[in-house]
Amino acid sequence: MMKKITIGLLSILATTAFAEIWMPRIFNDNMVLQAGMPNKIWGTAEANAKVVVDIAGKKITVKANDKGQWTVRTAKLKKSAKPVSFVVSENGKEQKNFKNVLVGEVWILGGQSNMQWTMKKTTDFEAAKGRINPNIRIFSQPASTMATEPKIEFHEKAKWNVADENSMPVASAVGYYFAEMIAKELKTPVGLVETPLGGSSMIAWISKEKLTTKALSENLAKFEKAQSTYNYEKAKAAHKAKLDKLSKDAKAKKWSKAEVAKKRSAIIRSTPNPVSVWRPQETPSYLWNAKVAPLAGFTAKGFVWYQGESDAGKGKVKSFAPTFKILINHWREAWGVKNMPFYFFQLPSFGTQSFWSDVRVSQQKVANEMKNVYMVPIVDSGDEKDIHPQDKTFVCKRLFALAMNKTYKKSAYKCDNAQFVSAKYNGQKVIVKFSKKIKANGDLRGFEVLIDKKWVAPTSLKLGGDSVEVSADSNIEGVRYLWKSWAKPDVCLFTVSSNFPVSTFTSVNKTK
Repeated sequence: MMKKITIGLLSILATTAFAEIWMPRIFNDNMVLQAGMPNKIWGTAEANAKVVVDIAGKKITVKANDKGQWTVRTAKLKKSAKPVSFVVSENGKEQKNFKNVLVGEVWILGGQSNMQWTMKKTTDFEAAKGRINPNIRIFSQPASTMATEPKIEFHEKAKWNVADENSMPVASAVGYYFAEMIAKELKTPVGLVETPLGGSSMIAWISKEKLTTKALSENLAKFEKAQSTYNYEKAKAAHKAKLDKLSKDAKAKKWSKAEVAKKRSAIIRSTPNPVSVWRPQETPSYLWNAKVAPLAGFTAKGFVWYQGESDAGKGKVKSFAPTFKILINHWREAWGVKNMPFYFFQLPSFGTQSFWSDVRVSQQKVANEMKNVYMVPIVDSGDEKDIHPQDKTFVCKRLFALAMNKTYKKSAYKCDNAQFVSAKYNGQKVIVKFSKKIKANGDLRGFEVLIDKKWVAPTSLKLGGDSVEVSADSNIEGVRYLWKSWAKPDVCLFTVSSNFPVSTFTSVNKTK
């Protein structure tokens, strides 16, 4: 990947003829630099030029290499809601003078539509409008921009925005509510760097070189085969023909406006693009190339990820955990921070999706097996008929509690998450043990037992400290809890210390 990035860099240098300092758009007016950490600053200049970076009156001098590349790391910066100076000079001449730059907490946002979901579509939007905080800044990018190779520069429309009546309504709701809570608690500016795209699979956010598992490499090979014969002009003509046929059929068959809109939406969804034979959401690596590669290394406190819906299908569920681990390690490696904080949301409750329970278990597995990776348990949230729950404040309170405790080391915020530990089978009874003390909100429910290879309701449930006794009229071969996509009505077990919900689990008696 580095070779390809270097080629792109040389191209930029050639077109600018070494005329002046170039820096990617992430360094710009209204930005937020990370407090309490050395910030990585980079760009290009004239070959062998003397580059001076002056931030908050502290100067760092570096000599560009013979290709004009330069990188510096600042001293640790103190948080500041008052704009600090950020000036970059080349050979004694000022080239960049960024305005309205703050120092605070920076978080990278990734995932699909529930991360992209905007403030104006949430239940608390009207209240949020009355408390807009201009010390929250959002770096936004065009959602579906793609690239065939890793880029060093962002789309021309990518920019930092100060939170105001125009930018706040279209900001990531998960990001913004989280930022509000951090800003209030820590009395600090917050920078949010947005990357998500609705409907995107993990493979789109991983560079080609990292697509090494059997499932990922097979998907890549399938794409490359289709891409090798892709004719955009022909695809565009075929797409137009479909729309024309729809119009004719609608008139001839007298379809209602609703029917036409539904059919038209399905066709529009598959509108061809000049870059890829597949949609941006499924194209391997192309979102990484365009939206994350240019960002890699930008100093931040950590990552927040909300995704999984598009990788919860029958053909993907077995590879979910291995792929997710690759993605997490890959992003951390790109930032050069081995155990950079990585928070992600559990799949909430929704509809009748067959494999969401499997994915929830895989998500918990990843969190348990990786250092400084934490799952935000939200199985008790969601909307049965809408894959986009509009109450983003509720889930962000859980994220905030986790971040405060784990990353900001504030022990007053409780985030213990009781998990399934074991099931002790004894004929018609099984004792299910958890890692923490648990409580029941309402009647005990949500459990099923396996009897004669069929999952049925148990006859009784008894709670005791950190365990639940599950009974049936016949010998129990297995036990599970919340094994359904729409699990919210059956969520009853919560961790005593934090009030976090106990997550989905399944167990089969292997001694049978």
